[in-house]
Amino acid sequence: MECGVCFHVYDEDNRRPRSLGCGHTFCSSCTGEMIKPSKGLSCPTCRTVHDISKIVQVPVNYSLMEILKLLELSEENLEQRPKEEAENFPPPSAPSPENLPGDRCETHHQSWQYRCVPCNQWMCRDCMVIEHLDRGCRVISSKQALEEMMEQSKSEAKDRLSYYESRLTRMRQYDSELEMHLQKHESQLRGLVMMTERQHRFVKLIQEERERVGRAIRDGREAKRLLEVCILKSEAKSQEELTHALGNTQLCDARLQDWVSSCLVEFNPSSRKNRSIKQLLATASALHIISGCSEEPDKEASKGIYAVLDIAKNEQVRALLTKILSKKLTSRL
Repeated sequence: MECGVCFHVYDEDNRRPRSLGCGHTFCSSCTGEMIKPSKGLSCPTCRTVHDISKIVQVPVNYSLMEILKLLELSEENLEQRPKEEAENFPPPSAPSPENLPGDRCETHHQSWQYRCVPCNQWMCRDCMVIEHLDRGCRVISSKQALEEMMEQSKSEAKDRLSYYESRLTRMRQYDSELEMHLQKHESQLRGLVMMTERQHRFVKLIQEERERVGRAIRDGREAKRLLEVCILKSEAKSQEELTHALGNTQLCDARLQDWVSSCLVEFNPSSRKNRSIKQLLATASALHIISGCSEEPDKEASKGIYAVLDIAKNEQVRALLTKILSKKLTSRL
């Protein structure tokens, strides 16, 4: 993969891929050269102008770098494959007893006494005199032939044992890798269980808080209604009626003031919301990473993450979350 401007292959130095907000990617060197003071950066592909003054403002496309590493590993694997295929090819199998001769020569009915090595043929005395005497072949005795066959069989057996041991070693290595992956998955599963339990606790706490808030809202509405009734019905025709009306209004107003003071003491929205936002951010980030293997789940997880910002009303909290999320999301691009 190469930069669309300089056509150099991306690397981990000056040619690291960097992604613009419009989605196009170029190497670090070209991206730095495209930044113009007070004019920002104009994408050479779609001409979108980005308000960028420094190269550090353009995030590195780590996802593309991971793909490049995988491609390099794939090329190395292709180079090593012939060697691995040769290692995977098993040695010759053990000779079958069916390949050994019978007790006697079927033509001359004599016991085997010789073996012609080039012709791979067992011979009795008459076969030797009649068929192989003038051929100039290497002929050895049947005893020597059996000894050579036994030595060859032992050597081939050792090769097969070495091959089988290498296969066993690979299987043991594979089993160790599986065990390691199993431990990692179990560890992640325990983490997910803990995260789920924390989510359940937050759900319960928020539900209980909502019930308390609901009761407080009902009390506040009732106090407000009484004050409104006092104000609407405050018709004073005499000093005594005026005194009574003002007294009722003052009582209702005092009740509302007590209600406000009680809410300020009992409820701390910022503390509860900040704890909830932290938990939502941690969970949404985890879901985003877990779902990174497919495109659609990524979109849903991203929605979950940005939903955290919707409930973060405090500008400092929003700014902090935006900074954290931008780092997390650009690292996945």
